[in-house]
Amino acid sequence: MEARMSATLPTGFPHITVDDDGVARVAGSRLKVVHLVAARKAWNWTAEDLAAQFPPLTLAQVHAALAFYYDHQAELDDALRQEEHLAEQLRDQLDDGELRAKLAERLAARNQP
Repeated sequence: MEARMSATLPTGFPHITVDDDGVARVAGSRLKVVHLVAARKAWNWTAEDLAAQFPPLTLAQVHAALAFYYDHQAELDDALRQEEHLAEQLRDQLDDGELRAKLAERLAARNQP
């Protein structure tokens, strides 16, 4: 299996990179900017709260992510809506009794000695 090399593109924002798929991330981490913003919106967290909740992010990294978000708000809000829609679809699939039964059967088989 071949490892995929991920390129990062400069963004003009310190601490923020964009990968070859166009996803903005906090540099040196796997954290997507959009996920940091989602946490801020969901919990009404300040930048300080975010830094405390996402160690080892620095306050500078959090502020850079928020600045990047505000400069690209429409695009990132669209990405967030798409992720929320995908999550809804997955929840709907899990609510399907047949799928739930199949997963329970697989789990039970896996846990047998």
